[in-house]
Amino acid sequence: MQSDNAAFQYDPTDPTATSARREKAKMDMAHATSVKNGTQMELPLPLRNVPMTERHNKDAEADEYDPFDHREVDHPLTNFDVLFHMMKASCGSGILAMPQAFYHAGYILGLAGTAVIGFLCTYCVHILIQSEYAVCKRRKVPSMNYHEIARESFLEGPPIMRKFSKVAEASVHVSLGIYEIGACGAYTIFVANSIKQVADQHGTAIDIRLYMCMLLIPLILLNFVRNLKYLAPLSSFALVATVAAFGVTLKYVFTDLPPLSERDPVGEVQNWPLFFGTVIFALEAIGVVVPLGNEMRRPRKYLGLTGVLNRGMVPIVLLYIFMGFFGYIKYGAKTTGSITLNLPEDEL
Repeated sequence: MQSDNAAFQYDPTDPTATSARREKAKMDMAHATSVKNGTQMELPLPLRNVPMTERHNKDAEADEYDPFDHREVDHPLTNFDVLFHMMKASCGSGILAMPQAFYHAGYILGLAGTAVIGFLCTYCVHILIQSEYAVCKRRKVPSMNYHEIARESFLEGPPIMRKFSKVAEASVHVSLGIYEIGACGAYTIFVANSIKQVADQHGTAIDIRLYMCMLLIPLILLNFVRNLKYLAPLSSFALVATVAAFGVTLKYVFTDLPPLSERDPVGEVQNWPLFFGTVIFALEAIGVVVPLGNEMRRPRKYLGLTGVLNRGMVPIVLLYIFMGFFGYIKYGAKTTGSITLNLPEDEL
């Protein structure tokens, strides 16, 4: 019996084997015994001719590999570091445009639409991180970047899609580049415009393009800091400053707040795309979600119902709804691209 068992691919007593493989081994042994006794047993159709293919070997090895256990980060981020980075990346200048977004959609559609978009954005990030984990597990690598996830996902997909892996990789590079250029450009304009608004009240008026040039050098120097761990204190300080600025803004918003009946519950249909575009631009922080997860000390805490991602996105979405709703109720059709431009200039 020992020599016969040597031909079996699976050991029915092996505790590490899957239940299907143990069952297959038992059926093989029963079949061999019946052949010796002259009463050949008919194997069930699904268990006939089950070869150990290269794919089965690959899946078996992948089951034993956990990318989280093989990540070696020089300066890992704590959960709070990641939380502050996430909230600061999502809670940027776009939140100041939320009152105008609510003006385009109306306060009822604005409330529902922002909540739905926030849920979809968070859900898509969950899918992205889970896909990275699955592909890393198959490829047996600790982590991947955006373009690598796209390329390897296509290579792991149906044969007809594998030839598009390079196209997917290039499209991710281009999309992220356009996204980052647009976001950084909008941020630079916002900062320059805010500085100009204050400077014009207390000095000589200067062209806004000169303020943009002044911001160029500090922004370039800031990008030389490549380690997210070193940027965590800056993100924490920036988040506190941002919340303080929101507090000052809301002081003016809640002064002489008009009744809700003076505002439209649903805006004009042709303006809805402006609402969706503004909310997506304001909420989305896709450029940081993968690097933050890859740099975590405990990456298993990133996802999940009470994971770092959800703990960061839920208050952000609520804050966006709060600012957009009351900003629109206060200023109505007079709301501007940034609510700070609606504040009284004589008090700057």
